[in-house]
Amino acid sequence: MNHKNINVLNERDNSLKISLTPRGDTIFKAIFGDQRNINILARFLRAVFAESCIKIEFAELEIISTNLIADNKNERNSAVDVLAITDKGEKIDIEIQINDYKDIEKRTVFYASRMITNQVTKTVKLKERYSNIKVVIVVAILDFKLINDDDKYFHGNVLKDMFCDRMYTDVQQIYTLELPKIPKNDDNKELWTWLKFLKANTVKEAKKLKNKIPEVDEAVSIYENFISDEELKSIVETQEIKYKMDCNELIAQGIAQGIAQGIAQGEAKGETKRAIELAVKLIKASKMSLKEAITFCGLDNNYEAEIKKLLNEKQ
Repeated sequence: MNHKNINVLNERDNSLKISLTPRGDTIFKAIFGDQRNINILARFLRAVFAESCIKIEFAELEIISTNLIADNKNERNSAVDVLAITDKGEKIDIEIQINDYKDIEKRTVFYASRMITNQVTKTVKLKERYSNIKVVIVVAILDFKLINDDDKYFHGNVLKDMFCDRMYTDVQQIYTLELPKIPKNDDNKELWTWLKFLKANTVKEAKKLKNKIPEVDEAVSIYENFISDEELKSIVETQEIKYKMDCNELIAQGIAQGIAQGIAQGEAKGETKRAIELAVKLIKASKMSLKEAITFCGLDNNYEAEIKKLLNEKQ
C-alpha cells in the first residue's frame, strides 16, 4: 500500500474517532435532527438566540428535509446537517463543522442564500415574491477557531451598512459557535453547557454536565446509548464511512485502492475476508446497495453470492 493510501486511511481513522463524539455526523443528527427529540433542538436554539442582539422567538419547531433544492438544472442540490422551520416560517440550518476548509464564511452565506431563494417560487404571487420572504438563520458549530483576534466563542452576523453600522436587513442571520474558545469554567450561560456537551470526547466527560438542564440530560443519554450499544456504535462508524465516501471521493477511492492493493500484494485471504465483512456492514448499516459496497471495498462481482449469503444469515 503506498504512502498516499496510508494517509487516506489515517485520515479516515481520525474521522472515525470524531464520529464517536456528539460532534460526529450520525450522533449529532440523532440528537438534534430527530423530530422525536425536538425539545432538545428547541432548547439548544433558544440558548443560542438568548445571546443574540436580535429578538428571536418561536412557539413550535419542526424538523424538515435537509435538501436545499437548486434554483435551476445546472446547479447542484445541497444538503445541510439539520434543518428546522418555526411556526412563523423561519428556517434554521444547524451545521456542525469539524475541519477547517477555509470556506465556512462562504458556505454559510451560500446555505442562507439558498434558503431564501427557495422561498421565491413561481407559485408565489409576483407582488408578494419578495415582501413575504421569511428570516433564514444558519447556526454553525465549529470545531476550530474562525476568528483568531478575540476570545469570544459566539458571533452573530447580519447585513449592515459599512459606514454607520446601521442594519440593512436581518432576513439573513449567521451565528458561529467556536468550540475551542469555550472557557474551561462555566460562564453562567446556558449556551456554555450545550457547547461543553458537544465538545465532549467521551461519555464520561458528557455525564459531568448532567443534572443541569433536562434537555442536556436527554442528549447525554442518547449519546451514551449509541456508545454503549455495539450495534449502534458499528452503525455510527459505517455510516461515517459512507458519509466520507459521498463527500470526499478521494478518500473513498483511497480505501478501495488500499484494499485492492493488499489483495494483489499477497494479503489476499485476510484482506478479502475483511473487505467482505465491511461490505456486509455497509449494506446493513448505511443502506448502501450491494454493487456500491462491492465497488467501495475493492471487490469484484465474484463475491456477490457470498455477501448475499452473509446478509441472509445475519437477518
